[in-house]
Amino acid sequence: MLEVSRHVLGEVDTVGQNGARQKVTLGGAGDAATPRGGRSTYTYYEGAAYVTRANGPTRLFWRRTLAANETVDLTYAWHYFSPQ
Repeated sequence: MLEVSRHVLGEVDTVGQNGARQKVTLGGAGDAATPRGGRSTYTYYEGAAYVTRANGPTRLFWRRTLAANETVDLTYAWHYFSPQ
């Protein structure tokens, strides 16, 4: 079993190959962007409030079983809102 995950900022439109999406709560337990006992990685950037309000992070993930030497292209589409 192979699991692939990716975090993106913005809104996810589609996830191909039977993948799934999950909105991430910044600073929550188990958040990949939050080091153990620390602040969320995103809070270190200037304009972090805008990032979390308009472009919250989303985790994309796929779980697949691949045969030896099998390859797969995992696709997704997303968009990002930029400040004016």
